[in-house]
Amino acid sequence: MTEKTTSRSSQYLFDAFHAKCGDALAKLVLLNLANRANDDGECWPSLARIAQDCETSESSVKRKLLLLEKQTRANLRETFQV
Repeated sequence: MTEKTTSRSSQYLFDAFHAKCGDALAKLVLLNLANRANDDGECWPSLARIAQDCETSESSVKRKLLLLEKQTRANLRETFQV
């Protein structure tokens, strides 16, 4: 029998999915970052790439990143290297 393991990057996606953001677009941005994160929690998408993936504007992405930072008291720009 093999032991089932979960990669750290899968855990980021799971955590983002279950996070309470209070804003649908903010959650979509968070999921996008979590989906791109490597096992160290790093990803480097441009604002343009996130905006394209989330079908929104770069200014909306900036606003949602600020909202997420305030809500989580974590610096997403450092965590996800955006």
